[in-house]
Amino acid sequence: MSATVAPFQVSPVRVTSPLYWMASIPLTLRSMYIRGRFVNPFPTWRDKTLWDFCQWRATRTGGNGLPQTETTLQETLPVVEPSWESLYPSPVPSPHTPSLTTPPVVNSGAAGSMDASWVMQFSVLADKPNSVPTGSSHANVTAPAASGSTDSDNHVLTSNQVTVTWLGQSTCYVQLPGLNILTDPIFQARTVTSWLGPKRLRPIPCQLEQLRVDVVLVSHNHYDHLDLECVRKLGNTVLWFVPLGMRAWFVRNGIQRVVEMDWWQFTQVSTMTPAQTPWLTVDPVTCTSSDDLVRHTFHIGAIPAQHWSGRTPLDSNCTLWCGWAVRRVSTDLPCPSSDITIPTLSPRNSSLPLTSSSYPIHDVAIAPFYSPGTSDQGSFFHCGDTGYYAPLFRTIGQAIGPVTLAALPIGSYQPRWYMHHQHIDPADAVLIHEDLRAHRSIGVHWATFMLSDEDYLDPPRDLVRALLERGQPAESFVTTHIGQTLCIPTPTV
Repeated sequence: MSATVAPFQVSPVRVTSPLYWMASIPLTLRSMYIRGRFVNPFPTWRDKTLWDFCQWRATRTGGNGLPQTETTLQETLPVVEPSWESLYPSPVPSPHTPSLTTPPVVNSGAAGSMDASWVMQFSVLADKPNSVPTGSSHANVTAPAASGSTDSDNHVLTSNQVTVTWLGQSTCYVQLPGLNILTDPIFQARTVTSWLGPKRLRPIPCQLEQLRVDVVLVSHNHYDHLDLECVRKLGNTVLWFVPLGMRAWFVRNGIQRVVEMDWWQFTQVSTMTPAQTPWLTVDPVTCTSSDDLVRHTFHIGAIPAQHWSGRTPLDSNCTLWCGWAVRRVSTDLPCPSSDITIPTLSPRNSSLPLTSSSYPIHDVAIAPFYSPGTSDQGSFFHCGDTGYYAPLFRTIGQAIGPVTLAALPIGSYQPRWYMHHQHIDPADAVLIHEDLRAHRSIGVHWATFMLSDEDYLDPPRDLVRALLERGQPAESFVTTHIGQTLCIPTPTV
């Protein structure tokens, strides 16, 4: 894939129906910065001490239930290749189309529909804690295979459809028509470096170079959510969205196209695509496509989370942490005269510095993220890591809900006495799913790096139980094979 950069426009949002209640968001739901460190304002938070950590490590037992053979691991955690036909449908081959020639991946067979495979297997296993789903009797090497879909079998990205591909941990590749999003990118084999840190259980289902990325959403700077090698590969060819304090780290690594936000702040991003290829963002000045160009407008906002940050013992909580909400609000709109155009970074101007002031950022209390008069044409919520605080997520649901798709963590939650402040469990994830009024949620942050004590297959089992207990339909909150592509229609509102 050529290292081209889609031109973005960032502008203020004109408010016609302000939500005045947002002006009264209490301080207990806003970020706090005290003596050079960010702190959680939530009463459900408690800082962990070195003694807590040592006590947890000393009492750890077992090996997360991991199988003794690689074959069994392949069968219980299948890896499939993303459905390129779903992600990049194009009637005519384009020079901008990412290369689809890839090495095969080891898996337990081509993915079928979600209802017939993964979800149903774990529904059956909900009352069998020692069982594991079974695939074919032998792992096999396959060519790229189309992934299953929960809602659509036509595998075409349309103006009323969202696609999501889980790549492991909290890394998702999400497409709203007009915008290709990558979340919390980590593509290396271990968390810290390629040779240091917990090892990835299963291989990454595709290479970074195979994905066309416009925007990267980073929730926080922990190693299992941010891969320095990946950051350097993407560089200034994408637009990065990060929480407060993180931009300086990117600048030190040569990355200038970074939007830094506080909780409850948002900005507006616009892109242009040919009408027939909504995944292909283009420069309208240099585009030679014969198709009519369509303008897409998105609101991107930083959402509070209960977590922490740090890449070394010395920088704990020096940067903020957050979730992200993206909403496609309009198409084919005239370009406002007040829009600020972000320059396209080509080889001749790639050293152009961009400061934070290049991007107008707005408080939700002044300009709401989503007003009742705005047409919702697809939305996505990236949770990142968080503990659960009911008043917080109910407020988030009021501010951004309902959402088309939510990526919610369901792993790294045992033991609860140590983890519940910083990581939700599947039962908490279902509560957030309800708070957001999510049309569809996907479970992430599990079965990639073993960073806690639960069995490696407990997250989807516990998710099925939690959905049953809350009376939620199983298809509303699903888990997928690593690499599987889901096509989700935008609900009619």
